[in-house]
Amino acid sequence: MYSNLEKNKANYWALTPISFLVRTANIWPEKTAWIHGSKKNTYEELHTRCLKISNGLKLKGIKKRRHYSCYTAKCPSYDRMSFCCHDGRCHFKYYKH
Repeated sequence: MYSNLEKNKANYWALTPISFLVRTANIWPEKTAWIHGSKKNTYEELHTRCLKISNGLKLKGIKKRRHYSCYTAKCPSYDRMSFCCHDGRCHFKYYKH
């Protein structure tokens, strides 16, 4: 049906995890990004927190495109770490406990 459309910013946008977060934080900053029990964050808060974590990793000497592991449950900290690592800082490995 739409096979004759050429890819451009109006009809095609490849979303990576980090570009999704940046785009969503810009479009809907006040929308809820996650809820975990009684805690919740907006996309703007999530984006800000991920930037702080990523910067902290950089200050600790974590190099880009290296392999590191983080032992965490599947909870908000898992989501934040996975977004931070998708910015190219490191490869994130999840270990079940």
